[in-house]
Amino acid sequence: MAWVQRPRMTAPATAGRAIRAGVRLCALWAMASGAAWAWRLPELFRYAPDTRQGEAYLRQAWQVFRESPAVRQGPSGAPVVVQILFDPDCPFCHRLWVKMQPYRHSAMVIRWVPLAFVRPSTLGKAAAIVTARAPLQALAFDERHFSMARRAGGMLPLYRVAPAIRQAILRNTRLLTRLDSLVPTMLYRDKGRIGILAGVPKASRLAGLMRRLAAQSSETARGARS
Repeated sequence: MAWVQRPRMTAPATAGRAIRAGVRLCALWAMASGAAWAWRLPELFRYAPDTRQGEAYLRQAWQVFRESPAVRQGPSGAPVVVQILFDPDCPFCHRLWVKMQPYRHSAMVIRWVPLAFVRPSTLGKAAAIVTARAPLQALAFDERHFSMARRAGGMLPLYRVAPAIRQAILRNTRLLTRLDSLVPTMLYRDKGRIGILAGVPKASRLAGLMRRLAAQSSETARGARS
């Protein structure tokens, strides 16, 4: 399936509509591929994220993604502060990965949770990354060899994906669609609450958020040692 975002679309509103259309079309492919869904999570944006219901849905989503195969980045033993939902073939996810590089040595833990939106072979790439001997290096290889012309990451897909890995990746893909979000999406813990940030944020906004989360992570670590 071809990515629906075309280079000639330059207006933000048009691009936003195209991205959401692509999310829904690719989700239809995922649901038609034979995956069995054991449960359904209500749509997040039926309620605002800052309401009690919206916060409850975000916590459920956080836990589902937290238990899924992912690439862990950060010091061992530290709490997970950020989860980034990405597609190995998504150009917008690639841009976020580039913007996140200044924070790769921060004291917080970031989990990169792969999804499969762009094309059928993306699922194999996502599985190849999380099952690699060194997942963080596999993710870096995929992104450093990303081709914007082909809209494809550099990782070669697995042609035989373990059923449990396949089910987890497709489940997470469908969950993000039901949350009416898009890739990339960032979920983060901010003073005990779960926040959500969809798309590629401006550098200034991302820097402010990461500084705040890193400070909170360091404070939590000091409290655990005392």
